[in-house]
Amino acid sequence: MSKTPAPIVQDFLESKEAITRNTLQKESGFATTRRYSALLDRFLHAVFREAAPDDTTRHSFEDRLSLVALGSYGRKEVCLGSDVDLLVLHQGKLSAEMHGVISRLLY
Repeated sequence: MSKTPAPIVQDFLESKEAITRNTLQKESGFATTRRYSALLDRFLHAVFREAAPDDTTRHSFEDRLSLVALGSYGRKEVCLGSDVDLLVLHQGKLSAEMHGVISRLLY
């Protein structure tokens, strides 16, 4: 059973708080940004999977839609308070269904 968006966001926020509380005090800033980048990877993957309305659509889009990390996030150096720069790549014509998935993913 998949998570609804609220638990995904709550898990992310709790994990970010744990990084702030624990990792930042014990490890270097570089290690902290790596951990936070990995957390963002897991979070965005979960949100991406939930953005598709059903399993059939999800599997259909996995080969035609990609989310690319840019900037400090792409370098795995994103700071805890930084914005996250993303690029959405798609193959073929952007259908209304694919547009809906992208909108749900980003907003």
